[in-house]
Amino acid sequence: MRNQVGKFCGLLILALLPAATGCAGTPVSPLPEGSSPDCSRSTENYLTDRLKWDRIPNIRQCWIDRCGHLYPDPAVCRIDPSRLRNGGFCVKKCLQETGTYDVDAVCRSFADQIDRMCSDGSTLVILIHGFNHAYEEIHYAYKGARNQIQARYPGRKFSYLEVYWDGYYGDPFAVWPLAQVSSKWAGLGLRRLLGQVDPRIPMRVITHSRGASVICAALWNTPMRGKVDEDRLYREAQAACPPPVLTGIRLGLLAPAMRAADFEAYFDRGEAPAFLHDRVILGINPDDAALKAGGLSWLAGSSLGCSPELFETSVAPLLNRGRAHAFAVDFSGSAFHAFAHYVLRDTFESEFLPLLLDDQDPV
Repeated sequence: MRNQVGKFCGLLILALLPAATGCAGTPVSPLPEGSSPDCSRSTENYLTDRLKWDRIPNIRQCWIDRCGHLYPDPAVCRIDPSRLRNGGFCVKKCLQETGTYDVDAVCRSFADQIDRMCSDGSTLVILIHGFNHAYEEIHYAYKGARNQIQARYPGRKFSYLEVYWDGYYGDPFAVWPLAQVSSKWAGLGLRRLLGQVDPRIPMRVITHSRGASVICAALWNTPMRGKVDEDRLYREAQAACPPPVLTGIRLGLLAPAMRAADFEAYFDRGEAPAFLHDRVILGINPDDAALKAGGLSWLAGSSLGCSPELFETSVAPLLNRGRAHAFAVDFSGSAFHAFAHYVLRDTFESEFLPLLLDDQDPV
């Protein structure tokens, strides 16, 4: 009886905490003063990275707001911080009054840059972070991933698209429900961009934590599973922007903070062909303390990344129809959840990357 009461109290506390601490979730924006909420001064921010593009021609960044709109190139469009705050950190609301925002034009601009960047025959690696991250954390994790890839494959050409999305920042109990919604809208923003990129470019995706939900929402019609009005608006937005047809893409999801149920819509792509990915690799860590959520990962919606059983019973049977293309990599042995921690582990280099990047089929 005592254990049952304790479990009920735990569920009740988890359910009430987001409401009690909701004010602790801070939106994260690409503006220098908004990209690193805990730092009054930071040398690493979206604008300073953008100004390096001419010097580092194989890296591009794009930032997606909580509503799924891409921010325009910060080098050519200045955004007023107060106007952005007044618009609820929605870049479309911020700029539409001035008549300077066209989401299709912004996507075309980024897609053109990606096409030119990959015109030398390089493979495009798309990096997508999780929730509750300041810019510096993401920046260093992305740098670590790039360094690991280049060290293992020194003779291959890679280009990188670093995706930044508003996963909020602050108290994780307050941030998590906000990021669950934001990640789905960010996925639609990325969908709009990828739909304009040359589909012949080979693409490989590395996500961490809730970033898995972003790429899933970009490539197939995952449901929102939120409030009624939010679900309706999301379905309408999905219908207005069909999934892209990208036959040369592979997905690598590190510690995915999502439910296995989001793979149930894997084949729901409208007019796109049913089999787009020849490999989906999940990095699963049953020891990840953040994913386990105090034993309540199934309630929190983060269970897939810490459950080998869910992969074996739910994901693998669904994806492995005909040609096997779903793989699980064991990242157990560490309780740390940070993106940088995962990409710097030996397992990432020796097992995860070969499955994602090697040309030959795994034995």
